[in-house]
Amino acid sequence: MTKLKIGCLQFMIMVSSVLWAQDFDHQYGRLSSGNELKDKLFYLFSIIQQLDLREDISMEPYREVYQKKRRALEQLSNDEKLSQHLADLKFSDIEITILKDEFQKLSEGHARWEDLINTHLIPSGYNIKIASTDNSEFLSETLENSLNGINLIIDTYGLGIHGKYASIDSVRFDVNGQEYAGLIKNRATVILQRESQKGLFFEPSLETALSLLELNERTDAARFEPMDEGVNRAAIDAVQTTNWAKYPYSVILVPGNGPKGTERLSENAKKRLKSAVDNYNRKLAPFIVVSGGSVHPPGTKINEAEEMKRELMTRYKIPESTIIMDPHARHTPTNLRNCNRLVLRYGFPKGKKILITTDKKQADKISHRDFVNRSREELGHEPFLLLNKISDIEIEYYPVLLSLPIDLIDPLDP
Repeated sequence: MTKLKIGCLQFMIMVSSVLWAQDFDHQYGRLSSGNELKDKLFYLFSIIQQLDLREDISMEPYREVYQKKRRALEQLSNDEKLSQHLADLKFSDIEITILKDEFQKLSEGHARWEDLINTHLIPSGYNIKIASTDNSEFLSETLENSLNGINLIIDTYGLGIHGKYASIDSVRFDVNGQEYAGLIKNRATVILQRESQKGLFFEPSLETALSLLELNERTDAARFEPMDEGVNRAAIDAVQTTNWAKYPYSVILVPGNGPKGTERLSENAKKRLKSAVDNYNRKLAPFIVVSGGSVHPPGTKINEAEEMKRELMTRYKIPESTIIMDPHARHTPTNLRNCNRLVLRYGFPKGKKILITTDKKQADKISHRDFVNRSREELGHEPFLLLNKISDIEIEYYPVLLSLPIDLIDPLDP
């Protein structure tokens, strides 16, 4: 690489660092409520509950919102007409505006809320923090994203409104049927029994949203979590002792390719893995990232990343300590985004490229300009920097910090 190219790369990375906060800490230890789904999707609410900040948000207008949501939950537990009560559990635009304004005030001179932001929210990387955004605005925007995330789940899995990926991610039940009405009614009763009369404004709606995901067996986001203590533990330990100077790439990314019928791993996925193993044996990277969720056919329990890891270990004898699983990605842009998250969160060296090993058809799609537009539309950003197709089946790129924040537009892979 010429000095000019190196200079351009360094400049682009510097610009990214200026625009986006660098207070993300890959060693940050996430607080755990014991509910991985809640912690991953709604970390703000989980922190508030665990730090016991209830007193600060127990007066008006929070109390009024809470009472309204609790009444809706009570009606849901007694009435099998779902739609109106579920709609009442959503947060209106007016409610969100009022709550945002109140949350902005919380971080102004309140040490406990400043601690929540600086010790937890920002270091976790779960929420976007633009360098020019002050803490009060950051907190209110994080709240807005969380409330909209609850609304989306209720819309999709309570009211049956089709989302962006309706063919694979829709509600499992007839939302107008008696079976689903009865199940939701029972869940609402359980939530009410568990809650006190002095709950927080978000709790009735939050618990309803989580229950809807559970009823529909759509808890994919929490599957295999916490990965850093389980399926990826051996690889994380190996990262600390890796001699990075020996390798041109940090990882080899293998995107999944959904199986058909009763097969556990598609033939195309097996071919991608074979090419990845060849690159691994050439010592292009010390780790292989296998990326793919439980997507095809809809409702499947088979996880692509898990099956690819098994194939690497049993057929090719690749050590577990060199395999990193991303068992959540459901689309090609999220293959890249999730891989970025893993290398950033697991402490891989900054400024080292990722190598995608796939097939010609997918490589052509990823390297086409339409992939930029698709990524912007689906993720809100391009999950790559200096993307470069280097062969018919290989693409290299630099990971970006923009991939870190949780995106509640897809609660199955946020």
